[in-house]
Amino acid sequence: MRTFAAKGKFISVILVLMLLLLSFAGCTPTEEAVEEPAEGSETEEPVVEVAEPPSVGLVLVGSINDGGWNASAYNGLQIIEQEVGSDVVFAENVKLSDMVDVMHTFASQEYDYVFGHGFETFDAALTVSADYPDTRFVITSSDQAHAPNIAGLAVANGQQGFLAGVVAAKLTETKVVGVIGGMNIPSIADFVEGAKLGVAYVDPSIKVLETYTGSFDDVAMAKEVAMSMVDAGADVLCPDVSQADLGVYEAAKETGAMAIGAIGDMYERAPENIPTSITMSISLAMSALIEGIEDGSMEWGAKAYEMGVVQDVISIVEPKGIWVEKFSSEDFDYCKRVEAALGDGTLMIKDVSDVSTLPVVE
Repeated sequence: MRTFAAKGKFISVILVLMLLLLSFAGCTPTEEAVEEPAEGSETEEPVVEVAEPPSVGLVLVGSINDGGWNASAYNGLQIIEQEVGSDVVFAENVKLSDMVDVMHTFASQEYDYVFGHGFETFDAALTVSADYPDTRFVITSSDQAHAPNIAGLAVANGQQGFLAGVVAAKLTETKVVGVIGGMNIPSIADFVEGAKLGVAYVDPSIKVLETYTGSFDDVAMAKEVAMSMVDAGADVLCPDVSQADLGVYEAAKETGAMAIGAIGDMYERAPENIPTSITMSISLAMSALIEGIEDGSMEWGAKAYEMGVVQDVISIVEPKGIWVEKFSSEDFDYCKRVEAALGDGTLMIKDVSDVSTLPVVE
């Protein structure tokens, strides 16, 4: 019976285990038993993907230390890196013969934007862009564009020149103003014509001397031209010769003439000869373009983007040092009112050749 007794005990244990398993199974939720969370109860937040900042490459034909045109673009790249959070890269002193290779390198590394700094980089972008349709090429100082992925970024150089001409007309005592351009290209021609228009807007009787040096880096040539203009009676010079502007400032120091600073605030170059500067910030134009496209306030396209006073890309610098008194507050305030009129659209100077058709700024 022991055997039976043992067998019966074994069966009893089995029955107990089966009951326990059934009990646990009844406590385990099935698909039908899972309850939906009550309305208003906390649920796990959906994962929101944050877009990566665009990467940006910059190709320069000159040095980032030139104190002018190329330095301004490099500053723009730094602003984009800091404000947008972009991964950035640049190449300086790139020869035109090497431009295609450098742009190709940046595009092949999947940089979202590639800036070619200067109208002369357009042809290289045209060659490279076809192989990289997802890369956005931007050519500064250019109103050229090419579908689908090359845009131009132009500063309103005419506005810059116009303001320089207005300032010069207010400062000249000899009634002779010299306007000096570098290469005769559209952006520089816009400055020169704008300066002539600005002088005439204030006083049509003022004589304007104009010359193109044919170079952006020949400091000696720019100085020689400036000296000849002073010899011809000019006491105010309006240069737009990029880094060769230094030659104009040197001429002003040696002759006692005045020079209107261009591109950046050039006061320190000749504190006794530079009453103010009309800044032209390609750096702000570059960053405004990237930020505008990325936040949706601007639409990307194969077109020419133009920026000027309204975007603070062009502005008059407050007088410093001796010029706080020598440049009368009455005259400077007038120049600021002209600047404001350009910014709000009251004064539209594009394609205007006759100042008599322009509204008068009091």
